[in-house]
Amino acid sequence: MTEYRHRLGTRFGVTAFAGGGPVASRLDALADGTSHFAGGLGVRYRVSKRFPVALSLDWAINDTGDSATYIYIGQAF
Repeated sequence: MTEYRHRLGTRFGVTAFAGGGPVASRLDALADGTSHFAGGLGVRYRVSKRFPVALSLDWAINDTGDSATYIYIGQAF
């Protein structure tokens, strides 16, 4: 997994992330499993200037075309 984060001023930020790895039905079968990859983009808004709490909105897509949107609060940025 890799992630790039960049601040745009004191309250806004952006992120890009990607990762991948093998998938198998059993742990000992990972060497023979197929690899899958996913990546996405996100924006961050620092809710408080005093405390490092961010409101986050992320969008991700994987190599099979499935996508997801995540909204969460509480992660420092």
